[in-house]
Amino acid sequence: MADKRKRRAARRDRTRSPKRFTMSMQRKLISLFMIVLACFIGLSVRLIYITRNNGQEYTKQVFSQQAYENETIPYRRGKITDCKGTVLADSQLVYNVIVDTKAVVSDETKNYLEPTLDAREKLGADTTFLVETKIDGLSMSLRYENGKLVTAVTRGDGRNFGEDVTANAKVIPDVAVKLSQPIDYLELRGEVYMTEAAFSAVNEKQELLGKKTFANPRNCAAGTLRQLDASITKERGLNFFVFNVQDIRGKELKTHEEAYRFLSDCGVTVIAHYYVCKDMEEIWRAIQTIGEMRGTLPYDIDGAVVKVNELGARSLLKDTAKNAGYQVAYKY
Repeated sequence: MADKRKRRAARRDRTRSPKRFTMSMQRKLISLFMIVLACFIGLSVRLIYITRNNGQEYTKQVFSQQAYENETIPYRRGKITDCKGTVLADSQLVYNVIVDTKAVVSDETKNYLEPTLDAREKLGADTTFLVETKIDGLSMSLRYENGKLVTAVTRGDGRNFGEDVTANAKVIPDVAVKLSQPIDYLELRGEVYMTEAAFSAVNEKQELLGKKTFANPRNCAAGTLRQLDASITKERGLNFFVFNVQDIRGKELKTHEEAYRFLSDCGVTVIAHYYVCKDMEEIWRAIQTIGEMRGTLPYDIDGAVVKVNELGARSLLKDTAKNAGYQVAYKY
């Protein structure tokens, strides 16, 4: 009797095992299919998004309602995070940028700089241009209230908003913590960078400590600005300069050149090398001059930026897929 029961149990096991195996494989295959489908949908949505924006990704973050209202490019709003990734729930600050794109240098310089000619035709023969160095660094915005620095934010990456790096920004010598002239409200955008000497010093120390070295000054500057310990940021010796006034209240500025002079009077570090030009020949000479000084500068530059000097006229020019309407970047 016992033998019969054992034989029956063995037959049941032989018949049930393949079924259990088959059902298990089906579940695994279904899970794998769902993962592949999710990846395919994600890539498709991303491709459609980039295509609709002509290959241009936008990160929209606004410091003020006025800055938001003046913008015409697609936008997102949301909260920002600090260096530790914590969401600043009580902060309404969002940093407003259009992600930089690398302009392709045309064989014919005149054709490449054609937007400047178009701007002159639209704005009039009296339009002037400002040509300045384009440093290979990390973008950062500063907000001042009543002459005091209250917030510093990095640029987003097209999907995520920038980080609050106020504590680290305050230990950068070039960042003015307090303006020498009282201004009700001021928003500035600038570039954080590292000199070749500071970069070499950081990598030497990394090697002595047996740590990984940085590939280039830009990567080193980016990592240093996002340090959790502000004392490390201070020790590594970052630099900063301002290249644009995003918003200002209590003071009227007519040209980009005037803005630089005013900011310098306030104790703000601005771009050291810039040239005001009236025509294409002067613009090209300025670009050549900046190109020739590349090997003599203590930091890396990767091009020159040509901007419409008159601030009030900039809103009349439409943005393109590669540049803001009022400027064009020349890549060396």
